[in-house]
Amino acid sequence: PTAKFHSIPDQGVRAEVDTLEVLLGNESWLEQQDIDVAVIQDTAKQWAKLGDTLIYLVIDNKLAALFSLRDHIRKGARELMDYLHSQGIETLMVTGDTKASALPIADLAGIDSVTANASPARKIKFIRDLQTKGRVVAMIGDGINDAPVLAAANVSLVVGNAVGIAVETADYILVDSDIRKVAEVLDISKQTLSVVR
Repeated sequence: PTAKFHSIPDQGVRAEVDTLEVLLGNESWLEQQDIDVAVIQDTAKQWAKLGDTLIYLVIDNKLAALFSLRDHIRKGARELMDYLHSQGIETLMVTGDTKASALPIADLAGIDSVTANASPARKIKFIRDLQTKGRVVAMIGDGINDAPVLAAANVSLVVGNAVGIAVETADYILVDSDIRKVAEVLDISKQTLSVVR
């Protein structure tokens, strides 16, 4: 089969597979495409209450499937948040995920506040608003959608499994996926500043 793909950041993917139009994405995007997802809303609501991210599959304008994905916090995330809090650093999550799926992860990790349903443009505005208030913003990311946001931050870091443009944009690259190493980067930066002064 031949296929053409078009990715819509934080929304979904539109593809043509042979003669079929295939959409894979979130509920709000499908509603914008006039796709009726009401037939599966009871199941979707139950899964959303568990904090799952819901992905709908539509083939030729008909709902074909609903997938439920559940995030897990990265190993060491809670320890990193505890360390950052001990240094007087506020931790914020800005994500394209729904609030229902983001809040349980933020709670487990110990993140101070969550801004959900954020498009890439809204994420950049979020950072710019903090900077306008005199805040110094460090951003940790790993996805292709994170690249513009990483570029907007004062300091940007990516973890070992990050993709192409996010790696190219970041100030720091953690060579493995151990997020606790962000604390080491912060300590080394502080030591470097004290030597320079």
